[in-house]
Amino acid sequence: ARKRTKSLTDGFRIFTKTKLPAEAEDSAPPPRTDPEGPLTVSYAAHTIRSNGEITSAGAGAWAGDDHPVNTEIKLPAQMIKSKQNAEAIAVLVAAQKTALDTELRLEGSRSSVGTAMTKNLEKWEDRGWIGVPNRTTLQSLSSELHSRTAKTTFVISEGSAGSGPANTMSITGARKTETDQIYRGINPDNELLGAKLSTMTQSLAIWKSIRHKDIGRNIRNFLWKSMHSAHRVGKYWEHIPECGDRMNCVHCGAEESLQHILLECSSPGQSEVWELAEKFWKQKYSEWPEMSMGLLLGSSLAVFKDENGKPQPAKARLYRILVSESTHVIWKLRCDSVIGRGGVPPTANEVHNRWVKTINGRLEIDINLTNRLKYGKQHAITPSLVLDTWRGTLHREGELPEDWLREPGVLISVPALWPARSKSIGEEPHTVSAWHLVRKAFPRGGSKDVLGGRESPTFARSRRLTYC
Repeated sequence: ARKRTKSLTDGFRIFTKTKLPAEAEDSAPPPRTDPEGPLTVSYAAHTIRSNGEITSAGAGAWAGDDHPVNTEIKLPAQMIKSKQNAEAIAVLVAAQKTALDTELRLEGSRSSVGTAMTKNLEKWEDRGWIGVPNRTTLQSLSSELHSRTAKTTFVISEGSAGSGPANTMSITGARKTETDQIYRGINPDNELLGAKLSTMTQSLAIWKSIRHKDIGRNIRNFLWKSMHSAHRVGKYWEHIPECGDRMNCVHCGAEESLQHILLECSSPGQSEVWELAEKFWKQKYSEWPEMSMGLLLGSSLAVFKDENGKPQPAKARLYRILVSESTHVIWKLRCDSVIGRGGVPPTANEVHNRWVKTINGRLEIDINLTNRLKYGKQHAITPSLVLDTWRGTLHREGELPEDWLREPGVLISVPALWPARSKSIGEEPHTVSAWHLVRKAFPRGGSKDVLGGRESPTFARSRRLTYC
């Protein structure tokens, strides 16, 4: 195995965690076999599409007729269904089934896994796997390969991608009726946690990610404190007299660390917010990453590319906004609960409406920042970038013009939840337009006729009223 650190400074890393939680869906690793001599395994992946979307993905590995390493797998529903992820699963399971001291030769017609484990691995480890597609599978594969004591070689086969025993097994796996359990654990003895701070370039990149122009100043402060463990949570209270009870969560008894608050607590808050964020994201994009502290704190470092390797700035921008704003909403909800409400958690409706209000507010800020007359060319946002960022996520978008930046009442597609007393208004549970209420009160002539053919200054400033 190659050296994991080259100097003392390579050992300093951020975004670290003391323990990597085991995935609930993972089973125990498969038993290993000890073949005589070197082992050659071919691997392949296959996906099945329906209505343009991937509905099933299969992974296949073949080492010979009736060989115990042979594998045909159908990926579980909660895993990312892509050929790249399925290929990595095929290699992972084949490596798990092979003795650690057996020389292993892995052959595939695609180069994605081989490239990931050779050219890209060190770079991804240095940045703590932040923003890496299929990170859970690839991180587990990296851990498995680092555990091996014998040589492992990746070979790009010259054969056709649609033939061979491994490909046949991947097709069989994709067509199975039942999914398989896959172990994606990580060996803590050889896994590097967090992003490396050995060079000024990386330090500067991480610092700049906090100060990204798409991140609000209050969220920048929150992220900076999070990276420096400056929040008064968890072990901060351990040695303060008469405050030791604040170290643990009042809802579930676990240590109230920042990770617990943002990702783990069973109290209303984090799970509802991430469910809303995922639902919102999947209106436009298919894959939603598995959230971790590294992804939350390093959301501005995420890079998205299309099939041709071309960057997708609008997708990356929506991800930055959605993750950073959602993270901060969870934190503010917890602060309100602990400080302002004596530990009483918010209701599910309150969580929902707070998130909707936050994202709607961010949409309105984006719209306002396209005004070059007010903010100048240097500080204004390009209108096309805002349109591309939010396109596909708006309420009644089909009724909006192509350029809706100057339209009143533009909201996201996720509705706010009304309390029971408000249902008498007769509106759908989303928003109430002030002009619409006036028109209901004066159905004949309309509000403009009643007001003498001109808009009321008050209404002109308050066309949108959102309940949150």
